[in-house]
Amino acid sequence: MTLVLAITRLLVVIMMGLTLTMMLTIVLMVTSVRMVTDITLMVVMIVTMVMAIIVTMLVSIVVTVMIIMRGPHRMMLITAVIPMVMVISMTLPMPFGKR
Repeated sequence: MTLVLAITRLLVVIMMGLTLTMMLTIVLMVTSVRMVTDITLMVVMIVTMVMAIIVTMLVSIVVTVMIIMRGPHRMMLITAVIPMVMVISMTLPMPFGKR
């Protein structure tokens, strides 16, 4: 069971890294959209955003399942909350980006 836990933690870390890179890409793209009105860039931005949200949601679901199966682990709870916070912080500034 400890092996499963270690693998899950590793996966969570990887997913978090992916989410962070995606968030950075989104931020960069949002700022560059004002200069570059390229349709392909917009498509890439939307795809990246959707991907990031799906990844973080999957992580949250997996971690929540782990919590339910293994009982409340503080570490697991923290790792479940962080991606959710990331998703919220990512989706909130989107409408304000087009000033």
